[in-house]
Amino acid sequence: MLSVAVRDPSAIGLVRREAARIGVRIGLGEEPLSRLALVCTEASENLLHHGGGGEVLLGTRRTDAGPALELIALDRGPGIADVPAALVDGHSGAGTSGHGLGALRRQSDAFDLHSAPGLGTAVLARVRARGASAGGAPAPVPLEVG
Repeated sequence: MLSVAVRDPSAIGLVRREAARIGVRIGLGEEPLSRLALVCTEASENLLHHGGGGEVLLGTRRTDAGPALELIALDRGPGIADVPAALVDGHSGAGTSGHGLGALRRQSDAFDLHSAPGLGTAVLARVRARGASAGGAPAPVPLEVG
């Protein structure tokens, strides 16, 4: 796992470049690398705009469908009071366009989010070479402990 501190806007590009480097190394092609760039941008911008900064962890994961790049975005911000509402396009608790989490979920092959008001938010996104799962919805992430 590679850790990237996201404290200012310059870190957004760093997260994208490091993820692309890892993605190329594991064999991701042009389409998944494009989705990965969007996932990195949205996750990093959310850390800055909603979480007051945070950390992005990048690593690889073997899945039944092949290798994947895994991104975990962590912050200690105010958290999300209504997670289901926050995942609906157009909803924003901070005056933004409200499309970030929805786009992040749509561009990921696996997605999960946990938020505790007053404690922060953790977002998991995986991108793999095979593209989005059937129906364009990300696959549910099975219970894993690590």
